[in-house]
Amino acid sequence: MIFTFLPPPQVNTLKSDTVSIPVLHCRASKALERVMPLVSSDTSFHVDLTADDVTGEIRAKGPTDQIRTIRQYIALFDVERRTVSFKLKIQSRIDKINYEVSAKILNMQEWKTSDSDTGIAVGITPRINDGGTVTMAINFSRPGIKINQMVLRLMAGSHATLSVDSKSSISWSIQKDGTSIPSTAVSSDPTITIELCKL
Repeated sequence: MIFTFLPPPQVNTLKSDTVSIPVLHCRASKALERVMPLVSSDTSFHVDLTADDVTGEIRAKGPTDQIRTIRQYIALFDVERRTVSFKLKIQSRIDKINYEVSAKILNMQEWKTSDSDTGIAVGITPRINDGGTVTMAINFSRPGIKINQMVLRLMAGSHATLSVDSKSSISWSIQKDGTSIPSTAVSSDPTITIELCKL
């Protein structure tokens, strides 16, 4: 007589759950897009993930312990971005304009403004550094002048004045507390003044 021993049937002991995880500081689909490489690289994960941008949630269905890990992954990317406040002033004796705007934008986000009458356009992208400084990438364009880019590092309370001449060369001056740092004199028209208010 021959006895055959069969292993007991496998029972899935993992507790399954379905939860909605709120995403507070970015678009839910963007957060999911960043999380997916972490999830897909681990073949032991068996969690279904979907993003709902309208409700700002990521829905997770799968083992409870794995959903707990997903929450930790989402928290790595769902971080409030720092902001930069500044004032921009554009003056032109030739075009007879003199106006000032204030803006508060996200770190590493490009901000743009343009004047329809003169065609002057300015784009600013700030990057917050250690030590309380901000690197400002500045794009400037106007009819007849190709796009120029300049990178300046400013501290809170300081401001930079720039101008572009007809040969598309930029001249600039940085001031802090009323003290001018030696640089090329600003004499062309128009002039653009950027004041870094606070981080």
